[in-house]
Amino acid sequence: MRTSRGAGGPANGCQSRRTWLPSQLWPRRPEMCSNSSGAKPCCESKRVKPPRMRTLWHRSSIIQVKNTLYDRENILALKDDLLQRQQAPVINPLVLPGVGEIRREVYETDWQERRYPDLEGMSRDEQRSILYDKMVCDAMIDVQMGLLWALPLYFTILFIVPAVEALAAGSLWRRYQRPWPVTSAYAERIIPLALSLILFGILALTAFLLRSMMIEGWFGTFERAYWRWEVALAALVTAQVAAWRGWYWPLRLLLHAAWIALVVYARA
Repeated sequence: MRTSRGAGGPANGCQSRRTWLPSQLWPRRPEMCSNSSGAKPCCESKRVKPPRMRTLWHRSSIIQVKNTLYDRENILALKDDLLQRQQAPVINPLVLPGVGEIRREVYETDWQERRYPDLEGMSRDEQRSILYDKMVCDAMIDVQMGLLWALPLYFTILFIVPAVEALAAGSLWRRYQRPWPVTSAYAERIIPLALSLILFGILALTAFLLRSMMIEGWFGTFERAYWRWEVALAALVTAQVAAWRGWYWPLRLLLHAAWIALVVYARA
């Protein structure tokens, strides 16, 4: 276990130190302080944890930060403490849920010097300190990346879907002028419409993610993994057209049963 002093201390004379515990991924940050009277410490050791947040933006940011902390190079350098002590290459497969393994990364025994030539010639403790600071910076940047990734879906759910729902409700009320016909027609149209918008946003973000990762044949990989959801999306759109155009009701009922069955099949 290695302890390194921070760049500066608080104004009251506290000296901040950070300690990395190899058995834990989240570091403890004990702060040893001495107040003016010198009676007892003014701060206590505490474990840094991500706050429990439940919104879409916060969850996306937490996922991004967690991926950074559990990145293989951070595991090797900080948690497992294998800098300059690694005996054999480590293979790290990159696996995406629903897609499978898309590539493999190999970490040689001197991977840190190959990836970051400025670390060459430094001691193990110096390399760990620099890589720790890099991990913290990457985690802070990934908070913003998580917000940007969630923004399109967040905008769709909170702005586009409610706006379309309000327009549909107004149009149906002007047509039927009675609560029960409006309610049934509204449910038949809005449920598939809302699901279509959200599903389209998720598929578009997933395709963009695969493309941004520079995966060879990303489009074919995306089609093989998510073709079921694309078929379900097509059925949802067809059911909406049938409802708005007033197709014969047995056909509309069949289309609604079809998209429900396809969504269940895609989730299986």
